[in-house]
Amino acid sequence: MSPIQILSVAVLSLCVAFAASAQPVCPAQWLPGDGVPGVSGSVYAQTLWDPDGAGPLPAQLVVGGSFTLAGNVLANNIATYNPATGAWSALGTGMDGGVRALTTLPNGDLVAGGGFTTAGNQVSVYLARYTFGTSCPADFNCSGDISVQDIFDFLAAYFTGC
Repeated sequence: MSPIQILSVAVLSLCVAFAASAQPVCPAQWLPGDGVPGVSGSVYAQTLWDPDGAGPLPAQLVVGGSFTLAGNVLANNIATYNPATGAWSALGTGMDGGVRALTTLPNGDLVAGGGFTTAGNQVSVYLARYTFGTSCPADFNCSGDISVQDIFDFLAAYFTGC
């Protein structure tokens, strides 16, 4: 072996010896989070939603699932989390069953789908629309009843922005 190779092996051996005997500065342990509790059950869907569009309110995280608490707030299967303030809020009176899907329409309305029959204390079978401050039933075409046509009207609104 050449003198450079011998020196390299010696330096590498010293580094390995010191590394093996070195102790970590902090012992391994779990540390508390930032104090923002989640929900009391399962979350199946989430989306970002800006409730007032271009207004002054920041976008919020909307979570849907099967739960009754979000943070320390009573929330029936749907809630919002404001990342700017760290606060959870119920979204109206929520739904009477689990929320499995969330999306926003181009006009800013929030739409939820799932195993519920009421949303905001209104009949809304499996599909509901939420406009800032108000919960609307799944009667998307305002015909007075909830039918398959409402699903087509929802899809048209989703893809055209109307």
